[in-house]
Amino acid sequence: MLERTVRFCIVAETLSIKRAAEQLRVDQSWLSRQIQQLESELGFALFKRTTRSIVLTPQGEAFLPVARELAASADKARRLAAELAQATRQDLRLGVSRYSFWMPARQKLFDALPSTERRARGLAVIRGQVPSLTRKFDRCRFADRCDFVFDRCRFEAPGLYEPAPGHLARCFLREDGPAEPRIAGGDAGEKRAQPASGERLLAVEDLKVHFPIRKGILKRAVGQVKAVDGVSFELREGRTLALVGESGCGKTTTGKALLKLIEPTSGKIVFRNQDITKLGRGQMRPLRGAMQIIFQDPYSSLNPRLRVQEILLEGMRSLGVAQDDAGRIELLNKAILDVGLPADSLMRYPHEFSGGQRQRIAIARALAVDPRLIVCDEPTSALDVSVQAQILNLLRSLQERRGIAYLFITHNIAVVDYLAHDVAVMKEGRIVEHGPVDEVLRRPQHPYTRELLSAVLTA
Repeated sequence: MLERTVRFCIVAETLSIKRAAEQLRVDQSWLSRQIQQLESELGFALFKRTTRSIVLTPQGEAFLPVARELAASADKARRLAAELAQATRQDLRLGVSRYSFWMPARQKLFDALPSTERRARGLAVIRGQVPSLTRKFDRCRFADRCDFVFDRCRFEAPGLYEPAPGHLARCFLREDGPAEPRIAGGDAGEKRAQPASGERLLAVEDLKVHFPIRKGILKRAVGQVKAVDGVSFELREGRTLALVGESGCGKTTTGKALLKLIEPTSGKIVFRNQDITKLGRGQMRPLRGAMQIIFQDPYSSLNPRLRVQEILLEGMRSLGVAQDDAGRIELLNKAILDVGLPADSLMRYPHEFSGGQRQRIAIARALAVDPRLIVCDEPTSALDVSVQAQILNLLRSLQERRGIAYLFITHNIAVVDYLAHDVAVMKEGRIVEHGPVDEVLRRPQHPYTRELLSAVLTA
């Protein structure tokens, strides 16, 4: 099995632990531990990345076109070369403090990582948009987004300086050699107050979703796949419940069943004191605006034949949002800007966007109808670190202003620690541990929870 794992990693040159576990048909937590063991034995890093290739060398060097898994990078690679707008490069010697990263862009990326310490404040965000690669750059490409910009940056392109042997930085601040980076103040946002628990919005009792196994010419049911097998929890207004667990444990099926996108086999779902378990499609329509979902895959959730504006207007018209299209477009312009996309994005097609940008469009679609409950099915998995911080800040801000409740499905424990109030751990269709996030993550009681947390890559 270890030989198969190594062969998969080397051939693919891109390691997604989730995808590897599915292809090898093994437990994801077990595979994560084996990968860490292999890295120790082989002396070089095996990165996990789902959407960007990572090229490795036997000396432990890695080149990332977009460095998103920063915790894995800091923990596993000795050196990392990153690009900013395909030109701005910097070598980073890892294994040292993040404040030895001598370029403001790199410092900001690490300040954007969610953590317990940043829970009371907003995450740092690199403002603005990545510059268009069609324009001519005769100045620093990062000037419009940098907290330390000065006049020279706007009129002259910096060279690639070497403030220390083997350490490169394309930044005027490092022209005269190494220096302690200045820390920008006030970009992390004001301190946030912990929201009080609101009224009960959602209650789930003994929810089960079983899929029949059919065989033979007559396709008779000979068994069942118990995707969700007796799940119970409740969610209050203004609160976030994180649903975590390995791939295939039933998290997404649970989320879809709550919204009646999949019919439950049995159990009870109460939304706003109304039992919706047996409601049909027509009866569910008045509730659709209050219950939204952000799907995991931004590629399949957007119609490739429609412009973004038409995709978003379609749902708003169906749910009767605003009086006319003029009012709806005004709301769309605000939603698009809220998720960090330029206004002209509305007139483009989905194939013109990157995976992260498509995910932001999907988030804007959910926000446009002013929901009370959003099922977030790994909404930040396709986003880079800075955009992830922007989206997490946005979700928290909306929750504080509107009292939105989130069922947040994710594999990212750092995001859970930062965003969630409560966490439920699923295994084989059942919740094995449920409680406040600090209790579950700091003092896990179930052996599976401890095993899951031990597989987390940390910086």
